[in-house]
Amino acid sequence: MMYFNKKDQKRHTKTQNQEIKSGDETFTIQRRQSTLISETGDIETEETVQSVMIGDIKVDSVSKIFGKCHDCGLLVTYLNKRICFCGKIVCTNCCEWWDEDNRPVCSECFKRLKKKKFWNTVWHLLTSPFIERREN
Repeated sequence: MMYFNKKDQKRHTKTQNQEIKSGDETFTIQRRQSTLISETGDIETEETVQSVMIGDIKVDSVSKIFGKCHDCGLLVTYLNKRICFCGKIVCTNCCEWWDEDNRPVCSECFKRLKKKKFWNTVWHLLTSPFIERREN
């Protein structure tokens, strides 16, 4: 929108809103660009961004959001994302750390890996007395 003020200056203001919906919450990021053109031809541009806080991270663009956490359902930014080997997106608060592979995993895979490790240990203990060992 362009209008003239008392000093015979033209001002053009452009406002852009981006909405992010996450469950019941709606986050709005607003960008406003204001250009002032004086009668002498001087141009002054001012841009303001109203950002939102997602977790502990300030987000000023939709492109900084990676997705939703599979476990808690909150939005995940590029800085606090973890991807499990099964492909699920997990935030840093919900992810478990599997030390044997040195990788982050989701809670479901963590439980599955713990069960697999337990049964492998039991199987090894049960079968080890019957395995023939050769020593040189």
